[in-house]
Amino acid sequence: MVDGNVSLVLDQVNDMIVASADIEAIVYEITEAFRSIMIMKAQNAQSKLIDLPDHEIVQLNKIGESVKMGQLDKLSRLFSTIKKELEFSINERWILESTLIHGIALLRKT
Repeated sequence: MVDGNVSLVLDQVNDMIVASADIEAIVYEITEAFRSIMIMKAQNAQSKLIDLPDHEIVQLNKIGESVKMGQLDKLSRLFSTIKKELEFSINERWILESTLIHGIALLRKT
């Protein structure tokens, strides 16, 4: 998402869905990544609040370098509404894809 590559993001979602990944689980992992990045930015990359392997922390720190706190806040608000939408949607995949596209657009704007 941070790189703005909509096609790659949609291809990755498709691959996960084809591999029988649960859409709610995908959303959870995305929001946890945003949370971790936000906490690392707020605490200068050192935090007891993040329980991830070192290689994932390095990767998230790298992603976080190009994302502002305000963008992370907007992304967290965007994704906080998706769970309710998924509960009432007849097409969960579309909800996820449109939210990801909206998130990419949000990252490009600010």
